[in-house]
This record gives sequence, structure tokens and C-alpha cells, in this order.
Amino acid sequence: MQQANIIKGIAVLFMLYHHLLAFPERIPNESALQLESLGWAGIVATYFKVCVPLFFFLSGYAMGIKNDKKLTSYFIRIKTFYKSYCFYFIIWTLIGFIFFSNSIVPGTSILIFDFEPLAYVLGFLALNSTYNPEAWFAEIYIYLLLFTPFLLRISTPYLLSLSFGLFCISFVLMKSNIVFPFTGGIDFFYWQISYVLGILVSRMKDNNWGIKLESNKFIYFIAINIFCLFLGVFIGKNILVFITPVIVLSFVILNIKKSSFLSISLSFFGRLSLPIWLIHPFYCYYFFSGFIYSIPNGLLAYIVLVTLSTFTAYILNKINQLLISNYKKQA
Repeated sequence: MQQANIIKGIAVLFMLYHHLLAFPERIPNESALQLESLGWAGIVATYFKVCVPLFFFLSGYAMGIKNDKKLTSYFIRIKTFYKSYCFYFIIWTLIGFIFFSNSIVPGTSILIFDFEPLAYVLGFLALNSTYNPEAWFAEIYIYLLLFTPFLLRISTPYLLSLSFGLFCISFVLMKSNIVFPFTGGIDFFYWQISYVLGILVSRMKDNNWGIKLESNKFIYFIAINIFCLFLGVFIGKNILVFITPVIVLSFVILNIKKSSFLSISLSFFGRLSLPIWLIHPFYCYYFFSGFIYSIPNGLLAYIVLVTLSTFTAYILNKINQLLISNYKKQA
């Protein structure tokens, strides 16, 4: 559990760096921070999109380890997810509608807090990301949970073939004009392979991957990630969904000591990964983007974003837990 939280902590820190520095079109025109001057920092930020397949991979791995084939179990998981997601959705939309009604989607002229009843209901159910474009992940996660009992029943060769086939179909659909009845259809076909790879790795007899390296662990970790970075640069971002297990392997090799400060810190970020993921876009893009991007140094801007997002996530998470606890006592 702690190792999973450590990797989730790393992934969510990757996500904040990715969203802050990988999109030149999202930076306000008056910004003091210019991506053109970042050099390799911008390239690394683009590579950190691997945070998405990392989260899917870890989710698939956890479901594979549990190997629970009852659909009712996944309805319970979705209910638990909603208890957190809906709380944050209400918070950010209320603040947005009241105080930031003129905020626009970065790089466009579209108002993000333009109230539409249907969009709001779908957003509340995590089936639409109109009021937080960076929350698209939630819809795909819900679909994956619903399909998990079916996926767990498929043997490894057929599951791998099915997953790769759906991944290829996603490219065909991207170039077509087919409209899906649910908005995340193509994204579901594209990202499911990371989730399936997690399930497949969980079926390996040695879940520790047989890694017993006692020396030069950090060098191996850096070398693997530099190799993956170059693959992403020269082959393209689509390779990231396939090399995710290799990146996870680098974290396993690193084998951070459980009692170390680094382990405790990353586990802390990992436990707060959901609220940090849902909250940080509003500091980065919608509520205080002028402040974040007024900081001329990319690393300093990143530290400020992480600090503000984590502090807010910690406070709101405590409030949410208190509300859930009081509700259970009264029920």
C-alpha cells in the first residue's frame, strides 16, 4: 500500500509540473514565465504526461491483485469515489460561479463557469468535464471500474489482444466524425490499455518483479527514466501508455525506505492525490493563474503551485472526512 502511495505521490507531482509548464497556449499573455526559455524543463514537463497512464496502471494493478469479479463491489467503489469527487465539484463550481464567472478555458474565449443545467448534472456525476477540463480522467476511471469484472475473467493472451485492438481502434475513431453517446468513448479506448497492463502485471507470479538491486539504485532509476524520456521525445507521447510498466519498474528499483523522509513525504502526496488533482487547475488556470504565472522562475512557480494545491487539498480533505463521518453517525 505504501509503495502504491509513493508512486501516486510521484505521479501527482508529475501532473502539476506537466500542467504548469507543458502548454504554452495556456500561459497568460502578460506572464513573466515564458516556456520558450525553459529548454529541457519544458520537454520534461511534456514527458510528465506519463502521470495519466501511471494512475491508470496503478488502478488496474490494484484491481488485478484483489481479483474481485463481482459487479456490486465496483458499484461500491464508484460510490466511494463520488463521496470525494462530488464534494470537490460542488466547492469549485460554487466558487467559480460566484467569484470567477468571467474565467475562460486557457487558450480560448470559452467561459468555463457558464451555467448549463445538463452540463452541471453530468459534471456532478463525473460524466462531463465542462467545469474542470482536467477532471476528464474521472469519467474514464468510472467506465473502467464498471468493465473490470469482465476484464478479470479474460485470459491473459485474449485480454492483451482485446486491449491492443481497442487502442488501435481509438486512432481510427480520432480521425473519424463518429459521435459517441458518452463523451469519453474514444478516450476510454485509448487509455484502457494502461489499466489492462496493470491487471496483467498483477498476474505475474512475482509481484515484486524480482528486483533485488542493492547498489546504484538511483542510477538505474535515472537511466530508465531518461531512456523513456527520449522514447517519448523521438517516438511521440503515444509510446507512454506502453512504457508505463517500465517506469513503474524504475520506482520499484529505487525502493525508497519506508521510514525515510522522502517515503513519508511522497506517501503524503499520494494519499492526497485525488484532491490535489481536482484542485490544482483552479490555482494554475482559472482562479489565480495571473499570480502563478507572474513568477518568472519555472521551478519556483511549481513549488508555489504544489504548496497551495496541497495545503488546500489537505484542509478540504479533512472537512470532507468530517462530513462523511458525521453522516455515517446519523445514518
